[in-house]
Amino acid sequence: MNSAAKPKVFDTVHLYRLFLLGFLGTGLLLAYEGFQLRYYGRFGPGSGFFPVWLGIGMTAISLAGLVQSFRTPHADRQPIIENSTSVWRVAAVLLSLVILSFAIGYAGFRLPVLIYMIILPRLVAPLPLRVLLPVALLASFGVGYVFESLLLVRLPAPQLDFLTSFGIF
Repeated sequence: MNSAAKPKVFDTVHLYRLFLLGFLGTGLLLAYEGFQLRYYGRFGPGSGFFPVWLGIGMTAISLAGLVQSFRTPHADRQPIIENSTSVWRVAAVLLSLVILSFAIGYAGFRLPVLIYMIILPRLVAPLPLRVLLPVALLASFGVGYVFESLLLVRLPAPQLDFLTSFGIF
């Protein structure tokens, strides 16, 4: 049987090229919009200077990556999705991020992040609770303390009255 008769799958090389095309388009758009701004002002570079050069750099790197992806042989192409379990894990991560973003608005920062950091790792790669609990406490209350007390950045406060009565959220 001929090796050219193998069915085509959407593999990692295709995904790489797709992302490079996205970066190429973003780079071109940045350069175009940067030229619409003032490139040089009275006292030096204007507001268009940085976007123009960022766009040119993104475009050049994307073009180089695309050329390299077509010139290099890819003998070990692998499909992006190995099995349906991977799809469900990705869907669980995305859904949990959406739920977390809504929950932070109502329950503040600490409690939703604590629950998120306990549940999500168990969905992706089952880890023992004795490992997850300290990490979750540090990620929620530790990060909350660092941001609010040391960096003086206000994190979202709980909108629910029964959570504010505890005083720790």
